[in-house]
Amino acid sequence: MKNRTIPVLFALFLCLALPQAADAMGFTFLGIPVANIGEHVARAQKLPKRDDYTLPIDGKNRHVDLGIYHKQLSILGIPFLNWGDEEYVVYRKGWFGGTSYVKVDDPVIESINADLGTNLPLKPRLSFWHRWSGKLLVLIPACLIGLAVLRDKNRSPKPAAPTQA
Repeated sequence: MKNRTIPVLFALFLCLALPQAADAMGFTFLGIPVANIGEHVARAQKLPKRDDYTLPIDGKNRHVDLGIYHKQLSILGIPFLNWGDEEYVVYRKGWFGGTSYVKVDDPVIESINADLGTNLPLKPRLSFWHRWSGKLLVLIPACLIGLAVLRDKNRSPKPAAPTQA
C-alpha cells in the first residue's frame, strides 16, 4: 500500500500542471498538447485597456500586454528548459494559440514604468514558474523515489551469517 504513494503524488503534480497544458502548442496526442519546442511569450505586465496600449492586428486595433519573449521546451505545458535571449515584447494571444508580438526597446519600458508607476527592470527576467517548475517537477519525485528505495533497502532483512560447526 505504501508503494503507491509516490505514483499518486506524481499524478497529483501532473493534475496541478494540466491547466497550463491548454496554453501549449506543439505536438499533440488525442487532442492533448504534449510538447512545445520553440518561441514562447510569458506575460510580464498586464497593461490597462486604453487606446495607447493597442496595436493594429488583423485590421483592428487590439489591446496588448507586455511580455517576455524567449525560446522554451515545455511538456504538458510545464516549462522544462529555456534558452536564447529574453526580450520584452508587446503581444496579443489569439483564440487558437497564435501569438502576435512586437519587440520593444528600453525607452518604451521606461515610458510604461512612468505611465503605470511600475518598476520593471530594463533587463527582463522570467518568473519562478518559467525558470524552475519543470525541474522541480522532475527532481522532487525523483528524490522521493530515491528515498523510498533507500528506506526499503535498509529495511530488507539481511541474510543470517553462516554458523561454523
